[in-house]
Amino acid sequence: MSVREWDFSPLGFTVLWRAFDRDILPYPLQYRSTHETVAEYEQAWKDEAGQLHARLDDWLYSALGVLTQPEARVEVAGFLGPDKLRAHAAVQRNTAVLLVQEPSGAPDSGGTVRMSMIDAEQVAPRLIALLPSVPPASGPGLEVARRDIEEEDDRPYRVGHRSPKEQAARFFGRPRTNVVHIAAYAGPAWDNRPAPSRGFHVMDYPDGRYLVRSGDTLRATPAEAAGLRDNLDRALNATIKGYREEHDPDYRIDA
Repeated sequence: MSVREWDFSPLGFTVLWRAFDRDILPYPLQYRSTHETVAEYEQAWKDEAGQLHARLDDWLYSALGVLTQPEARVEVAGFLGPDKLRAHAAVQRNTAVLLVQEPSGAPDSGGTVRMSMIDAEQVAPRLIALLPSVPPASGPGLEVARRDIEEEDDRPYRVGHRSPKEQAARFFGRPRTNVVHIAAYAGPAWDNRPAPSRGFHVMDYPDGRYLVRSGDTLRATPAEAAGLRDNLDRALNATIKGYREEHDPDYRIDA
């Protein structure tokens, strides 16, 4: 499939999204009006609506159909240095739509929204490519049980010994250049309520990049781009499989 691409102002994408009866922007995209009066805002809304009407064709309509009714979606949110990273991908069968919002000077509002209609297999490579190039960490990483971090540590202090809680605090308390959360969710998001997901964090420290998973065990391991792509592919494929098993009565027959 040839890639289709569109650019929208943050207000323009908001207008487009509302036209499809959606009030909450795909996370983590954000828009906050800077117009000084309601009249100015309403006029800007009308202007954007008029421009969008001329741009709405079958390709754009199809892309919005994928965004509003995906089998799975991937939300990418975090910080690359001082800038926020905001990206969202929606997958429906063999097609995906990728949204990347440029950073802005405002912490609660993003900039231009770049939308691409791509093959579903390109989701992981495209999303991981948004991260800056950082070598895998040279350190050994970290692995501690969550229960050991959360419980009170009343053991007597011993020189040279660090509790799991102290190990985690020492590891994660170092200066970070980038921190990003990447997670796959089943189906569309109707609101911002928490939902089950499969995902991980990417954290860049002075010694390099780590993939961090948080479950019963908190684990940080050195990571390279290929490993991140593989992890995201597995999370996304498992999410899609679960969605189809629950919603597609023919899936078990076809699988």
